[in-house]
This record gives sequence, C-alpha cells and structure tokens, in this order.
Amino acid sequence: MLTDRHKQIRCYSYDAILKLIYGVLSLDWSTRRDKAYDVPSLKDWQQVATKSALNTLPEEEDDVPISNINSFSLSLKERLAKKQKEKVPVNKQSCFLVDQPALSKPYYVCDNLILQEFYYKLSDSKESIDIQIYQTSSYLFVAVLHRDKIVLWQKKRDHPLRHFYKFKVFWIPTEAKSIAFADDRTTLRHIIVVFTTEATSIELRDSKVQSVAIDSTLRRVYEATWVREQFEHHLVQPRQFNPNSNSISLSESCNLPYPSLPASVSIPPIQWTLMQQLPFYPDDLPPTTLTTDYSIPPSYTTVITALPTSAPPDPVALPSAAAPQLFFATFSKQSFIIDITGNLYSTQVYRWTEAPNHIEFIQLDMNINRWYAVGFGPTTVEVLGMKTGKLIQKVMHGASVKFLGRWNETVIGEDKKTRIRFKSLVWSCAAKERSHVYMLWNQ
Repeated sequence: MLTDRHKQIRCYSYDAILKLIYGVLSLDWSTRRDKAYDVPSLKDWQQVATKSALNTLPEEEDDVPISNINSFSLSLKERLAKKQKEKVPVNKQSCFLVDQPALSKPYYVCDNLILQEFYYKLSDSKESIDIQIYQTSSYLFVAVLHRDKIVLWQKKRDHPLRHFYKFKVFWIPTEAKSIAFADDRTTLRHIIVVFTTEATSIELRDSKVQSVAIDSTLRRVYEATWVREQFEHHLVQPRQFNPNSNSISLSESCNLPYPSLPASVSIPPIQWTLMQQLPFYPDDLPPTTLTTDYSIPPSYTTVITALPTSAPPDPVALPSAAAPQLFFATFSKQSFIIDITGNLYSTQVYRWTEAPNHIEFIQLDMNINRWYAVGFGPTTVEVLGMKTGKLIQKVMHGASVKFLGRWNETVIGEDKKTRIRFKSLVWSCAAKERSHVYMLWNQ
C-alpha cells in the first residue's frame, strides 16, 4: 500500500490482515472459507522481509546466509502486548485489544501475534508518487513512481511467502503525473508514463522510449468541446430570481444563439492527465464516430441491398484481431480512445465534471459487451457509458474523494472458460472531519 510520501511502501501479509478483521469482528478464524493458507510464523515472515531487503533474486533464495536472518527483537509495542497477554485469563478469547497511553494507536493481539506488524517495507521507496500493480498467472509486478525514476518490482505467485525484489529501474527526465501498465493481450510490454505536456511508453525489455503523439483530429475535437463547454457554462449560470418571469429549461436555453467569447479568453493548451489501457475492444461505438484507421467499408451485401433513397450504409469497426491495443487518454476533463502511438480511434468525447485522478472500467454483466467508465475526481465520482459517452450517474459530488481499490472474482462463463467478473469498487469520502468508506456493488 502507498502511505505518506515520506514513508516507505509497506507490503502486508494478506492472511494476517484477514485474521485481524476476523478478530475485530469477533469471528471464529476456524470458520473461514479458504483454509488453504494461514498466518505465517514470525520466523517465516522475517525471512521474507530479509530477502526483499537484500533484493535476493528467486534463483538465489537458497543462498541467503543464516547470519543475515536476524531474530526478531521485541519492540515496545510487542513488549507491552506480551505483558498484557500475561494478565489475560485462559478462559478469555484469543484476540484482545491493547490500548495504552504509551502506544500511538491500539493494537490487536491474536494468538500471541500482533497482526498489524506483519509487513515489510520496499527498500528506497520513500517519496513515492504513484503505485500500479499488474499480475499474470506466474508473476506479480509493482511499478513505483518517484520524482526522477520508476522502480519495477517483481515476485513469483507460486507461494504466499515469496518476496518482492527489484527488477528494473527506469529514469525519467521530470516528475510524472501518473503511470500505467500495458500489454499486447498476452505479455506485459510497456509502462505508460504521463507528464503534463506529453505521454510516453517505455518498452520493458530494452527500455526504449516512444512518445505518444496527439492526433490532429483529437486536438480539433478537444478545442471544439472546450469552447462548447464555455457556452454551456454561460447559459446555465444562475440568474437573479424573478417571480414574474417564466422559467427556462436547459434544452430551451440551448436553442438560444451562442454568445461570443470575450477577446481575452483563449483556448488553453491541451494537457495530459491519464492514459490507461482499455480492458475491452469498443467495437459497439457509433459507426459514424470511428476514424478511417479503425473502420472498414460495409459488406458488399449491405451495399447492394440498401435502398437507393436511403442514406449510405455506415462503416463498421475494424475487427479486434486486426487492431492494436487501445487506450483511454484523458486531457483535463475530456477523455478519448487512442492507440499507443496516439492515433485516434473514435471522435466520441467522454466529458467529466472535473479532471479525474483515477478511472476504472466495469462490466456489470460479463455476457453483455456493455462497459462503463467510473471516474474518481478530487470531489466527484461519476459513471459514464462507454458506448454513448453520456453521464449515467453522478454518485458523489462536493466531498473529498479517494479511490481505494477494486474487487474482482473468478467465475466460469457460459462458454465454460474462466472469466474475471467485476464485483465492486471501494473509495473513501472525507466530510466534517470524518472519513466514510463507500462501495459500488455489482450484485
């Protein structure tokens, strides 16, 4: 997890956190659904932490000297917990709370273990700006963004006690706004780095850097949309209330002539915000929005059967097998679909109330190709339809928002293949000196 920029990134034991939740909720740990794993011993967890600190490669794991695996010395928190444990009668529950003035926060002790202490820190991970995770069937990758570099960590997934080790370091010329992973449908290939004025892709194998150009059509659409937003903002600005005047709807106001922009107002330069890979191929977008690079003429049968008096048949989307991977590029409060070189896929614009800090793509029914984009801005959570680009719902507005995580589950689809099903999104909201946690749940 990413903590304060002045602290190192911590890697927690999932089983320890799960047991901690069971203890806080007074649940019986023996009744958990998945009993294949359990909380590791202190000795085993210490070895994991030591190997990560030494940056031990997988093929070198058996060569770590025993002298480097120092025994755990009881910290102040552990000593207090041990003393408290000695005073607890045998007939009491195995999990209890230690909350004393000498401690900065309360600690839970379960079966003589302080579960909050089951973590280790990634070395040299202070001043982290962003963190991204990508997993395959065999490996887990973590990219950590710093001011002047991107550190790529890796670990095997064949055992819960595998450790993270430093895989590669990519130096960058200036502080980036965000990073993202990108694959070619089968293999992890790139890290996408977004700066304010440009975006680049870094090849993982040879560290080659390629700039992502801004398509000329995208620039024209962006500028036209920005101007239209200024007009709309002018039209919906609150007016002085007059009880004798009839109200006017937004649709009626849009029929009024557009006012002229003041001479002092100019279109701001286009600035990058985010760029992330789409988890699906958007072949259901309106055909008239597709660019020539990503559309093909209608079939011969469609053309010859069309009525002479009707409009010409629309083009169709380029088949996904023949198309490269596509990305969702965000410039301030507008998002577009492009490829990794910057070519525009569709002229459709996805408009946000405020520039999003994070975007998630969800599919409510995995048997229906209908996707939604959920944008998390500084104070908003919005859901846009990927097919239409329209706002489906504004979930939250006006409070400080922070995206926390996503929950997917593995299921067997109708085609008997293993599929990933979206389950929920989780975020926090700070209001009136309190933080609340919300969940967008897919039943």
